[in-house]
Amino acid sequence: MQGFTNTADRNETISYIEECGCQTEAAEADCVKTAMAFARQCHQGQTRLGRDGKVPYYDEHILGVYHILKDECHVEDETVLVVALLHDTVEDTDCTFEEIEKIFGTDIRDHVYLLSKLEGETFSDYSKRLFDHAPAQVVMIKLADRLHNLRTILFVSNRKWIQRKVNQTYTDILDRLEQVKDNLGENYASEISMLKDKIIEQLAVVQAELDKKRETIQ
Repeated sequence: MQGFTNTADRNETISYIEECGCQTEAAEADCVKTAMAFARQCHQGQTRLGRDGKVPYYDEHILGVYHILKDECHVEDETVLVVALLHDTVEDTDCTFEEIEKIFGTDIRDHVYLLSKLEGETFSDYSKRLFDHAPAQVVMIKLADRLHNLRTILFVSNRKWIQRKVNQTYTDILDRLEQVKDNLGENYASEISMLKDKIIEQLAVVQAELDKKRETIQ
C-alpha cells in the first residue's frame, strides 16, 4: 500500500486536520476541503492510467468520482462528498479506519468501511456486504465510483481484465442494485437511477470497443 511517505507526514497531516476539525457544526462547511487535503496526502505518489498515460490517482479517480456526484448528480450533501473523497483511503493506502473516525467522525468512518474491500475479501462478498447494509447515499457513491472506472477502463491494455470488469459490473453491481433498490427509500432515488442508466450506457461503449478489438485480432 502507498500513501503517507513516512510517519512524520502522517502525524503532521493528522494533527493539522484535527486542529481544523470536522466534528462541530461550525466547522462543517470546511469538511469537504479537509477531506480533499487528507485524501490528496493519503494518495500521494499513487498513479493510474489516464488519457495522458500515468496520472496522479487523486486527480484522476478521486476527484473524478467527486465531480460525477457534484456536477452530474448535483449532490450538495457534504457527508456524501466527503465520503466520496475518502472512499479509497483505507483500501488503497496505509490510512486506517481509526484515523478516519478520529478526524471525520463515526458516520463517515462507517460509510468508508462499507465502501472498502477488506483484505482477503472477494469482490462478490464485498459487493454483497455493501449492498446488503449500505444506505442510499453510500450505494450512490459506489455507483459513481464504478461509472468513473468504466469511463477510464479502456486506457488499460489488458482486454481480458476489462471484460471481467464488465461482467462483474452486471453481476455484482447492477444485479445487486436491483435486489435492494426497493429498500433504499426515496432519498437519492433519482440520482441512483441516473447513475444506473449512465453505467449501462458506458458498459455498451466499453463492450463495443472490446468487440471491435476482438474482430480486428480475428
